[in-house]
Amino acid sequence: MHGFGAIQPWFTESLSRDTLHSGAPYKDPALVAKMMGVTYVRPMLAAPGGLVILSADQNGALEIGGYERMLRGQHVFSSEANREFSGPGITVRLRQDLSAMTVAISIDAKIADSLVIDLQSLADRLLAEYGNASTDKIPPEKMAIVAANQSAMVKVFFPILRIQRRHEKFVVGSFDAVFAYRYREQ
Repeated sequence: MHGFGAIQPWFTESLSRDTLHSGAPYKDPALVAKMMGVTYVRPMLAAPGGLVILSADQNGALEIGGYERMLRGQHVFSSEANREFSGPGITVRLRQDLSAMTVAISIDAKIADSLVIDLQSLADRLLAEYGNASTDKIPPEKMAIVAANQSAMVKVFFPILRIQRRHEKFVVGSFDAVFAYRYREQ
């Protein structure tokens, strides 16, 4: 919190950043913790009550080639009654428990095709890989799901996924999502 001056003698490598680097004068605390052999949990992500917050690394890139449209800024919470939202050429319907969603692609206001996105499997995969401690360093591609068939293609990117422990099981509690999609006419 107050710099690494007090612990610098423990290291042969300098804990200061390169002087040409803008921002904080010290190295990332997660890197210093790793150098010490301990796991670092960002204080703002240490959520109480069995909540795990998984966030994409803000410095990572996301592959978006091959899609025609994007629906951004969707914030979904388990407490909301409305389980459907839409944008130009897309309608998303969520299961009540947020374990999955159906993405319908429309042309001229008529549904052309739909795909099912399994959110719970993404949550389970991320928890298996990153454990049940919150983190904000997940590569963006690992926070995305791609679904496709002969005519429709959807990529859902989750900048943040909040997972809650309920009765010895982890379930999706809320998330932010960005949808990239396209329809290929036959």
